[in-house]
Amino acid sequence: MEPISLKTRKPVQKLSPKDFDAFPIWQYADDEEGHEDRDETWVRPVDSPTVPRRVYCHVAADFITPIDTKFFGFVTVSTLDGTPDVCQGTILRNRKSLFISNPEAFCFDDSRRDLLTSLGLTEDQVFPLSFILRVPVAGHAKYKGGTLP
Repeated sequence: MEPISLKTRKPVQKLSPKDFDAFPIWQYADDEEGHEDRDETWVRPVDSPTVPRRVYCHVAADFITPIDTKFFGFVTVSTLDGTPDVCQGTILRNRKSLFISNPEAFCFDDSRRDLLTSLGLTEDQVFPLSFILRVPVAGHAKYKGGTLP
């Protein structure tokens, strides 16, 4: 495993399964936006065996559809208010990032339609979409995952 350094940073849209195998937790590198060619989309790995307290990060997850189709990707986890909250996710499939939008987000319908088309599945075949985190959440040992509507 490569040690965490400035070389391990990348834009969130370039995260791959290999990145999550090496580091299952990634957070935004907001404090590094001043570096050349970096903006607010850049993330860095978190060196922790658990999702830390008081963070907003992307965590490796396994997805399972109602028809038992399995996918790998990540979910966005916030522990800023104490309790883990997951609002969206991304399926990493065939070198593509397939976004699972929050129903309250702008352009939700377009995003959902794009996801279903990319997967070649219907709404009922995908949702509700269950997920299981690949690492535990600090202070919430019983929290293993949930569903995305």
